[in-house]
Amino acid sequence: MNIIKLLNGVTATGDGKIIALDPKRVINGPVAFQLSGITTATVILLSTIATQQEVDEETAVWTTLKSGTFTSDTAECIIVSFPFLKANVSAYTVGTITAKIWL
Repeated sequence: MNIIKLLNGVTATGDGKIIALDPKRVINGPVAFQLSGITTATVILLSTIATQQEVDEETAVWTTLKSGTFTSDTAECIIVSFPFLKANVSAYTVGTITAKIWL
């Protein structure tokens, strides 16, 4: 299993790293998701059905899998049905945010 950081010590709004999921291991399966370092921030976990070219050209349409305003660290398991995944901080107040997934 691999631990991948989608957000790494983020202190502002913006997108994190986009990862391509291995369809043999993850698609329609559970993914462990952890947020840490949060004091107050809105974090969105997004996924897309797109080609690598659409992702590279930033024309992919992203769908929200999980969203919330968090005031403390959290972890949960989510089902991911799409081949690409990213995290986004849409509102930031305080904290140094890290978002990890375990594949």
